[in-house]
Amino acid sequence: GGRLPPRGFLEVTLAAHHGIREMPSLLFSAALLLAQAPAHPEYWRQVAKAPLVEPVPTRPGFYRVTFVYRAPETARVRLDSGAVAALGNGLGRKLDELGELKPVPGAGVHTLSMELPADLRIGYRFEVAGVREAVLDPLNPNAYLKGTRFAESLLELPEAPSQPWRDRKPAGRWEKHEVPSPALGRPQAVWVYTPAGYAATRDRHAVVVAMDSVAFGQVLPTDRVLD
Repeated sequence: GGRLPPRGFLEVTLAAHHGIREMPSLLFSAALLLAQAPAHPEYWRQVAKAPLVEPVPTRPGFYRVTFVYRAPETARVRLDSGAVAALGNGLGRKLDELGELKPVPGAGVHTLSMELPADLRIGYRFEVAGVREAVLDPLNPNAYLKGTRFAESLLELPEAPSQPWRDRKPAGRWEKHEVPSPALGRPQAVWVYTPAGYAATRDRHAVVVAMDSVAFGQVLPTDRVLD
């Protein structure tokens, strides 16, 4: 994600948006005068890449992540991600309200901040009222499964473990089998992944059984994880 420059247009605006407790009072007062900062070109120069990421001084091992989405103030924008679970800590809110981005008055921008573990890597999209499909983050060039119906923008915090194997081709092979199912009255497809060299050995192999071929065969890089 992007980095917050010290006392920049964006930091001032977020100070006004998220409250005096998170910023010095002088900066908060200045923020009230700069409530239109997101309309200023300098603001969007700083938000060249999002989400915005900054350390939490009072909470080692966590970063404050701010999701930013440009939309009219009347729009309803919600973060579609497992990360919203961090917001549901006994708040008693409706589930459909969790992850809702708040509009900055008069600025044409919606934001949502949360504190997340420093080693987090997670996908996300935006749900925008009136838009049929979830939307990728236009300020984030990093995406997973881009060009497919499973595509998500990718948030990788600074201490997320490296995944050098993620873009490699699988070394083994997938095979499709059909298993009779009297209960359903039709055969069921079963996909089996075998490692490289499997056919040339009689060694016993550990077996992982996954119950969703779409999730484990198309969305998750199961083959490369097993390699």
